This record gives sequence, C-alpha cells and structure tokens, in this order.
Amino acid sequence: YVTIEENVFENNWVSKQNGKGILFTPRNQNGNSNWCELQYETFRNNVLRNSAGGMNILGTDDIKRSKQLIHVTIENNLFHDIGDPLLGASVAAGWLFSIENKTDNVVINHNTGLQAKDISFSWGQASTNFAFTNNVVTHNTCSFGTNDCGMAGTGTNPGLPTLTRYFTNPVVTRNVMFEGNESGTWTYPPANLFPAAVSFNPDYTLNMNDPGNANYIDGNGKPLGIDSAVEAATAGVVQYTRP
Repeated sequence: YVTIEENVFENNWVSKQNGKGILFTPRNQNGNSNWCELQYETFRNNVLRNSAGGMNILGTDDIKRSKQLIHVTIENNLFHDIGDPLLGASVAAGWLFSIENKTDNVVINHNTGLQAKDISFSWGQASTNFAFTNNVVTHNTCSFGTNDCGMAGTGTNPGLPTLTRYFTNPVVTRNVMFEGNESGTWTYPPANLFPAAVSFNPDYTLNMNDPGNANYIDGNGKPLGIDSAVEAATAGVVQYTRP
C-alpha cells in the first residue's frame, strides 16, 4: 500500500516521453519480471500544475508481459495548466487522464481539472470497476474531425461510445464537465452536468455563493471537485495562487 499525499508537482514538459506528469504503469524491465504489478495506490491532496499532460494509468505493460494495475484511487487533487503549448506538443499533451489497457478498480473522485483537451483518453482492453465521480473538469470542444475533448478513446467519439467500448459497467456520475458540451453534442450517463462555465474561489474550490453553482454538490452535501484540504495540505510545500 502506497499513499502519495500533500505534494506539488510542477513544470513537466514533452521530451523523452509525451509529457504526462504522473505515471502509474507496471513495467517489466527488459522482460525479466513478468510478476511486476502496481496495486493499492492512493494519490490525494496533491497539486499538479504546468504540465504538458496529466496522469497516465496503464493496466498492463504494453511492451512486455506483466501483472495488472488494480485498486488506484485519485482523490481531492488539483490539476491546472495542463497542456500549456510552451511545454511541448504531443498527441497526449492536454489530456487530463489516460486510462489504458485493462485497469481494474481505478477510482477518480472529487478532483478539479483544468486541461486543454481530453478529460480522459483510453485504448486497449476494457477496464473494469472504473468510477469517475464528483469531479469538476473542463470538457473542452473537439477540434473539427477529432476526438480531442471529453472522455474519448482510440477510434471512439467522446461520451457513451468510449465508455461502452473501453470500460465494463463504469460509474460516471455527479461530475461537472464545463465549457464544451453545453449544447449536448456528446452523450454521457445521467446525473452529469455540462454548464458553459463555473465560478471558482481563489483556491480553485467552487464558489458556492454563485447561484450557478448552488446544485453542484455530492450525495453528502459537499461541493464537487476539490475542497480546501488541498490548499492546506500543500501550503507547507510551496505557496501558490491563481495565475
């Protein structure tokens, strides 16, 4: 069991890899460790900022044989300035999450993400027991003829086509995906909201004094996205303010 908590990760660019800031990937180095696996990881109360890409979560090694990634929780993290063009261009630049090739029990809950392109991108074998709940993220608008927005995947349009192809019975609910799907171009499971914009406080928590945000709460009455624990948890690492 590993917990990664109360850190600021920043200034990650495209170079030898495609610019994703945090990678959870089982890797069978040189093909000599078929037993390698990644299990029971928790990533919470962190800030990832100024990164070409967000997080890569890979189910099994795509080069050599490995065991599976299972039970990864991503909770109460702030992701902002994901996909800055000055950090380099790659296919994956601007993706918030990559959920790839047969993950199991990945839970992404109560995060806030401000990224340039996709909320998530998937390929490979279907993932199981996936939950994406209570998040506030930018949906974005797809470039003409592409799927570089929303929850998309290789060869599939954002929304239900991707969730059906790359996940087995996913739970995707109580999320605010703002700026890009307010006209309902892409279909998603019920109980997700697609406003043109939301109002944030200086610490990136939702401004619940804004009438437009009044209903953006979880089943326990807590605002969607991050809460103030993120700022408090990271204050001793580095001070940050809204750019």
